[in-house]
Amino acid sequence: MMIRISYLVSHLPHRQAGFIALLIAMTAVFTVSAFALEVPDGVKDYYKDNVSSSPGISEGVGPTEKAKRQEGVDIGRREETKQYDFSDESSLTLAAKAWEALNKKDEDSVLAYTERCIELYEQKARDQEASLDDFAPPGSEKAYDYLNTLSACYFIRGELYKNNKAWKKAKENYQTVIDRYYFGQYWDPRGWWWKPSQIAKDEIKKIDAGYYENK
Repeated sequence: MMIRISYLVSHLPHRQAGFIALLIAMTAVFTVSAFALEVPDGVKDYYKDNVSSSPGISEGVGPTEKAKRQEGVDIGRREETKQYDFSDESSLTLAAKAWEALNKKDEDSVLAYTERCIELYEQKARDQEASLDDFAPPGSEKAYDYLNTLSACYFIRGELYKNNKAWKKAKENYQTVIDRYYFGQYWDPRGWWWKPSQIAKDEIKKIDAGYYENK
């Protein structure tokens, strides 16, 4: 074919022959360039399978790198959530965590730990309350742990709302201690048992008298 083209060019007038020769040269250059720029099949498959269609975020990796993905991560919408420790859900542990949260003024944690304790042990505590006609005698207090911790949980809630000056909610929780868990007793680490229902009565009186209004 190149021979025929050369023969035709040689028989054309000088100006036309030069023009056609130039066209042939440009065609050859474009052909070679296009061939050189064609992406090999293996690389095309890599981009198709590992980058363009991969979930998550492409980091602009080259054909010799392994694509990095962050699957399932919604950047910009990730929210931090408070974590609660429910690895030990005994009534004593939940109540202790609620006291600790109250001391730290961590309202969300107070409500979370007391709510869980109430959810798990309310009926058992009510049954223990019903079995008593008076406060358990010295030395037998631990036999009523469910009753003791539930009375403490509602008392803790009363303290929380009192500190926030939510007087109505504070009185409701104190009153629950009195009405449902009256015989509950709670161990003070300093060395004695105290009675949440008795202190709850005093707290209600103080709230009604406006004792905490200006504190």
